[in-house]
Amino acid sequence: MNKKTTTDIVEILRRQIINGDLKPGEKLREVKMAEELQTSRTPIREAFRVLQAEGLLEHKPNCSVTVAEGLDEQKIGELVQVWGILSEEAAYEACINGTNEEKRQLLEIQEKMEVENFESVKMSLLDYELHECIAKMSRNSVLTEQILDIQEQLKRVVYAIQFKEERYKDSIIEHRHMVDAILEGDCDLAKMYTKVHFHLSVIYNRNNVVDFNQRLK
Repeated sequence: MNKKTTTDIVEILRRQIINGDLKPGEKLREVKMAEELQTSRTPIREAFRVLQAEGLLEHKPNCSVTVAEGLDEQKIGELVQVWGILSEEAAYEACINGTNEEKRQLLEIQEKMEVENFESVKMSLLDYELHECIAKMSRNSVLTEQILDIQEQLKRVVYAIQFKEERYKDSIIEHRHMVDAILEGDCDLAKMYTKVHFHLSVIYNRNNVVDFNQRLK
């Protein structure tokens, strides 16, 4: 028997929740899950913690673990909104402080996004990489730390807010405007394009979470 890892179990349970095999409010028991998945309780317990961090499971006061009723639409929207506010300043400062090498790397990420075959999760991670590059170019360590922290929180729910191809195509154009402004050293324009991009992203991600939560029901 091949012993399942925590990652294996996370993927199995996540898929069962998203597909509706495990229903919102359903109680999950370590012993039963371990028997069903033919593994020990330790990786089950660890997988529960991962899925709690993603918002798919909830830990109740009576020590039971249940399938969540859905992701927090407001919190995710607020995270993207704050990410945008911080990224506006990062884009402005990146124009001033970014080195030629960093600008070359930024352009390289943008061009990769434009030519890669569409794959939702991969494109979402490329998006995070581009914004991380801009944040680091700002030379503001506190600003960068806050942006990366928000990105890490959003990566946990990437399966719910990942790109659809139509939105991705629009996002590439928005990114191109941002990147071009940074490369040209137009700080005000870079900040403006970043504001527009994240305004649209807040709307898109909230709608994605609503759609995702409806699929769980």
